[in-house]
Amino acid sequence: MTPFRRLSINNQIFLYIVLILLFFTGIILFIQYNREKEFRKGQLESTLINYNSILYNSVSSDLEVQKLVNIIRLFPDTNIRVSIFDKNGNVLFDSQVEQPETLLSHADRPEFIDAQKNGIGRSIRLSNTTKQKYYYLLQNFGEYNIRTALPYNVHLMEILKDVNLQFFYLVGILFLFVLLGIWYMSRIFYKVFIQLKNIASRVENKEPFVNAKLFHIDELNEASEYIANTYNKLCKVKDELVSEKEKLFKHLYLSKEGLAIFSENRQHIIVNELFIQYINLISVSQLKEPEGIFILKEFSGITAFLDKNENNELLRDDIVKENLLIESNNRTFSVQCILFEDKSFEISINDVTQQEEQYQIKRQLTQNIAHELKTPVSSIMGYLETIINFPQLEAERRQFYIERTYAQANRLSHLVSEILLLNKIDSGSEFFEKTTLNLSEIIRSVLNDATLQIEQKHVKLNLRIKEALEMEGNRLLLYSIFRNLIDNSLAYAGENFEIILDCYREDENKYYFCYADTGTGVSKEHINRIFDRFYRIDKGRSRKAGGTGLGLAIVKNAIIFHKGMIGAKNRDGGGLEFLFTLEKK
Repeated sequence: MTPFRRLSINNQIFLYIVLILLFFTGIILFIQYNREKEFRKGQLESTLINYNSILYNSVSSDLEVQKLVNIIRLFPDTNIRVSIFDKNGNVLFDSQVEQPETLLSHADRPEFIDAQKNGIGRSIRLSNTTKQKYYYLLQNFGEYNIRTALPYNVHLMEILKDVNLQFFYLVGILFLFVLLGIWYMSRIFYKVFIQLKNIASRVENKEPFVNAKLFHIDELNEASEYIANTYNKLCKVKDELVSEKEKLFKHLYLSKEGLAIFSENRQHIIVNELFIQYINLISVSQLKEPEGIFILKEFSGITAFLDKNENNELLRDDIVKENLLIESNNRTFSVQCILFEDKSFEISINDVTQQEEQYQIKRQLTQNIAHELKTPVSSIMGYLETIINFPQLEAERRQFYIERTYAQANRLSHLVSEILLLNKIDSGSEFFEKTTLNLSEIIRSVLNDATLQIEQKHVKLNLRIKEALEMEGNRLLLYSIFRNLIDNSLAYAGENFEIILDCYREDENKYYFCYADTGTGVSKEHINRIFDRFYRIDKGRSRKAGGTGLGLAIVKNAIIFHKGMIGAKNRDGGGLEFLFTLEKK
């Protein structure tokens, strides 16, 4: 007799049901594992696409290698590999090869072929150069093909590890509940089986059983109803657990903050990708596991908080938390730790660098606006008080004060208009509609409006633009860009100089402009700040010339509105040069 046959009927039923449950559990685990794997693979692809976009926006026409290396060092993934190819697949740059020109053409690589057809190419393969398996993602940006890659096996398994452990933990709890239910149901089935067996025996022996006490139909109905109710309850519990699991994972991976949940012994239960990135931005050395934060001096406040409450009894309604602000690597992080009743705890990290910078900018902007408004208002009040207090003032002197008052009022009006324009640009597209227009006509209109000042300053114009530069944009903002650049030259470049406006390059998406004058130029220490609001190199001279310190700030923000970039430098031979782009659509 086999070992299975030696078991009682009750245990045999129990074992059958357990085996069936294990079979279906295995199928569910397999499906869930592959689902989570594809989900994380998608996140990995999204990360690489973001890296490609950052690199493309930073790539200049002369492909500065050191600039690319500095950008790559800022990426959280230190083992990332970056390659840049031309249209033919020739290697222009590779972050892991010192002499990329020695590498063979990559035009036959699968990711390169796909990118030429679809814009994006992907592949998982062994690198011929490093002999390591990578997940490659290559994007075609026209003149450049940018490819980023991360080691495939180790990275993917690391990011899947915590997700799978949490899933197994939840499935284990569910399995335990189901197992207890099966054990109880098997005893009921066994009782029903014995009753049915007795009925069959009596029928076979033609024994009466109508009045027999061995079997009661009411008991059978009651048992059947109980089984159905128990099954429904277990299904409901399972659905609730799956639903809560989905909510938890969605919250973690879609959250805009770094989140991690730790057990009482300070081992992580679940952690999202942002948390790992943030702690490595804070730490000097690379941390592979989230538990490493407890040895960092930056997190000593959190560690002290946990030590202090280690032996304290917590009630369910108690809210015990600790907050601290960490400044590291020119970034500011807000950290919060919440302690739960069972001594497990949650740590959240938010990057508030931009919020802090915006707060400082707004405070400085408020001070600058108050200072700039104070000067013309004080002048207007002074002139008007003089006119009011001295009614017998000479007509010539009175006219002088009236003209000065009018000039200051004009300056105040101009200042307010420029502040309002900047605020509207900051608010986005809701105030400015884009239409199809001819940029060349706008430039000619600017030059016509400034003809008198250009002639008075004896300025020579050197225009190198086509008759028709078609694009989608806002006429007012595009006019402001070129008008403010010309006004800036007329105000500060002196006399007898040349203005050069050159559309030196055009591709499928953008126009590339160079605006320069051959005037006095700007000292090196001021170059990086000339686009700041209210910034003046020579405050006395600027006010005398009627400047508000907002012209170049308007230029920069209007260019950003048209999805372009601008920079400035002193040109060889004297003068100031602005290089900027404008997107066609």
